[in-house]
Amino acid sequence: MSECIDKVCRRETLGREGARVAMDRLVSGEVSEVQAAALLGALGARGADEEELIGFALSLREHALKVEIRGRALVDTCGTGGDGLHTFNFSTAAALVAAGAGAAVAKHGNRAVSSRSGSVEVLEALGVVADAPPESVRRSIEQTGFGFLFAPRFHPAMRNVAPVRRALRVRTVFNLLGPLANPAGVKRQVVGVYDAALVPVIARVLAGLGAARAMVVHGEDGMDELSLASATHVAHVDAVRGIWTETLVPGDAGLRPAGAAALRGGGPAENARHLEELLLGRSGPLADGASLNAGAALVVAGIAATVREGVALARESIMSGRAHEVLVKLRREAHGTTTREEIAS
Repeated sequence: MSECIDKVCRRETLGREGARVAMDRLVSGEVSEVQAAALLGALGARGADEEELIGFALSLREHALKVEIRGRALVDTCGTGGDGLHTFNFSTAAALVAAGAGAAVAKHGNRAVSSRSGSVEVLEALGVVADAPPESVRRSIEQTGFGFLFAPRFHPAMRNVAPVRRALRVRTVFNLLGPLANPAGVKRQVVGVYDAALVPVIARVLAGLGAARAMVVHGEDGMDELSLASATHVAHVDAVRGIWTETLVPGDAGLRPAGAAALRGGGPAENARHLEELLLGRSGPLADGASLNAGAALVVAGIAATVREGVALARESIMSGRAHEVLVKLRREAHGTTTREEIAS
């Protein structure tokens, strides 16, 4: 590990294989906390390159508990978090809406990074089990179209670096790796990033990891989502067509812009209330933001050809009641009361 630290400090790359081996050693607990902190600090100061990110992600995927779903093109809406804007849980709401529109969503997530309510907190406030084991998540995806993969449960080896990350109290490479290490092996993703400079980087990393279809997004207002308050920079990844970029404004998706204040979130209970209200058909900026991000998820799922078409399908998912029915089934599943008839409906 000393050699790895020295290379990073000299601004040399570890390469894909070197990064994979370094991460293997980190998560296996083979290195001391001092060495782990030194490597993470050096990477934070220099920045991890694309090949290193691919290597780190491959290691985390290898060490993760797996969820095997056959015959479905799984989608994830997990982003990096950490934009510091305290916005509503758009990626979680979008995942439920996309599931209602027919996508198979394997949502990877964790507790809040910079907001008061992360995906785990809002799902728990909604009465959904957020830390289910692999078999339960597999069954949930098959029965409801939505499953939540709680990162600490599915990446148990991460406990070996958790104390160091807590002690450092700064962003590390692990903040970028959450969206890259989904334990269900998703090939279709919408990844929001906290820095515009990361958009092309993460797009190339996803391509290197074998993504079939992905969108990497960052709002000009700083949001790590597709934003209603500004233009959004997008890098598209397609296994056949390659990578291309565009800038989307709300009007491109048939939506009206909204001020940043209208997109802010609160605590878990407040966000859960707003999320359920929009699933029940309440209109407004939060519903539009959820539809915008769900529209992108439906594009990468192959269900919609454009974000505008995806938004229309997302709205139909809400107004038909299918999006809320996903939540209802998840709640019943949490209490062990989902019937065969409800699952089939």
